[in-house]
Amino acid sequence: MKAQLINLGRGKVNKEIEVKNTKELHKEIGKHLASKGWGMDETDTPDLWEVNSGMRIVGHVKILEP
Repeated sequence: MKAQLINLGRGKVNKEIEVKNTKELHKEIGKHLASKGWGMDETDTPDLWEVNSGMRIVGHVKILEP
């Protein structure tokens, strides 16, 4: 699976990553966030997800290849 991290976390991480599965993707996203209680919501744009922590959007993830 290939994904692009977009303005993720306080460091505004922008990079392309390759992971084996969704579990690994979540682990990689968690490395860039201070909060342990974060989630993802699908947007209207296909394959683009918002990463949120509480009520704040803390970045986006775009799935490039499933």
